[in-house]
Amino acid sequence: MKLTDYTEAAIKQLTGSTIFGRGNDYYKEGMVMSLEYDSANDTIDAQVAGNYGDYEVS
Repeated sequence: MKLTDYTEAAIKQLTGSTIFGRGNDYYKEGMVMSLEYDSANDTIDAQVAGNYGDYEVS
């Protein structure tokens, strides 16, 4: 899958509506500090501000 294939609907299908909603809320609240696409591994990596420190998600 290419980055352009990751529509909102595709991401919801992959993650489920609960996780998608939580991630979307974090983004809207400015808690996503960085977001990068790694084309070599076809992954999206982010650094997120959490209640107990920052963490990375992929």
